[in-house]
Amino acid sequence: MKGFGRLTAVAELIQLLDQSTYPLRTESVPLERAVGRRLASPVIAQANVPGFRRAAMDGFAVRSQDIALAGTAGDAVLHIVDESFPNRPATRPLQAGQAIRIMTGAPVPDSADTVVMVEMTCQENDEVHILEAPPLGKNVSGIGEDVAAGSTILEPPRTLRPQDVAVAAAAGLGSLAVYCQPRVAMLVTGNELVNAGQFPSAFQIVDTNSIILRTLVERDGGIVLASEQGSPRILPDDPEVLREALRTCDADCLFVSGGTSVGKEDHAPRLLAELGDLIVHGIAMKPARPMGYGKIDGRPVFLMPGNPVACLAAYDLIARRTVRHLQGMPTHLPYPTSRRRLAQPIASQVGRFDYVRAKLNEAGEVYPLLMGGASILSSTAKADGFLLVPADVESLAEGCEVVFHHYDAQEEPNTIEDIPI
Repeated sequence: MKGFGRLTAVAELIQLLDQSTYPLRTESVPLERAVGRRLASPVIAQANVPGFRRAAMDGFAVRSQDIALAGTAGDAVLHIVDESFPNRPATRPLQAGQAIRIMTGAPVPDSADTVVMVEMTCQENDEVHILEAPPLGKNVSGIGEDVAAGSTILEPPRTLRPQDVAVAAAAGLGSLAVYCQPRVAMLVTGNELVNAGQFPSAFQIVDTNSIILRTLVERDGGIVLASEQGSPRILPDDPEVLREALRTCDADCLFVSGGTSVGKEDHAPRLLAELGDLIVHGIAMKPARPMGYGKIDGRPVFLMPGNPVACLAAYDLIARRTVRHLQGMPTHLPYPTSRRRLAQPIASQVGRFDYVRAKLNEAGEVYPLLMGGASILSSTAKADGFLLVPADVESLAEGCEVVFHHYDAQEEPNTIEDIPI
């Protein structure tokens, strides 16, 4: 065995990933599956919205010349001759001295140019008194007033929101062009591992990394490929078995969990170098030092540390960027942040990037959890979030201000009230 050679700086690895990863192919998806996807091409309206003149209020469709003096010379009294409902327009033409009762969204008759809202009227039998004359064209939405046919309504890059897809639907589209979601394969190695749900016996350990990776990849829009058994594929520490799995994998991105360091049974780095290109092995980060990165047939392969905390940190800070890049997504961290005071000093090391699990004390200060190494998974469950110590910082003093990343977005109130009431 020999140790790591050169440890790659986190900033250098991130720059490498960002400069060498591009969005995958595109596909057309129906609108009901488009929310959350990354738009790949401009969306052109196929229809006017609205496609007809429609009422913006409940009230009465009138001719403006018939009500011009309403409110200044008494009420204007009109005879109600018909009604207009959505998808059931009035059939009688509007003539002088007449009005048509109309509902919001209903077609406005061609002979009417204004809708008087019901609050500005008083009805008596089949007559309506107009109490005040609104401006010409009031409460009438013109053809294409919302969206004009042929106009560009959405442009990439854009992550599609519910309202975006709704506008596309209103404008006559049934599908949208988006970047494909990356198909992600996971290979978990270790003779000692059993699947989640199995009770470990003797010297066995439950595989937790596949749970971490699966949920995070799916959070970031990736599609995790299932093994033939339906559970994460756990491979023995056998180089030939791992070689075959690496050679035959046809995913867009591959994660290998465990067997990635420099021990006797850590075969993944050597096999990646033989089958493709081992670009990075060992990073200057705590935890996650054993992480590696390379490519097989141009597809990214991440060697993830076996220790679960290191696996979590390595994915969130580094590998996540590639999963997002492959579908054209922005790569910022998904956790809300706040600026806090540090309740206890943190010692680091120049040249090393640190991921520090931490809690918030009653005063709202950040209290680092100093409870062992990268195998202490419970520390992440106890933590409220984490902070990052840059590689050029030797230590953080007690009381200094830090940026705290909150694991639970829904539990941390925003600094600005959600609804000012």
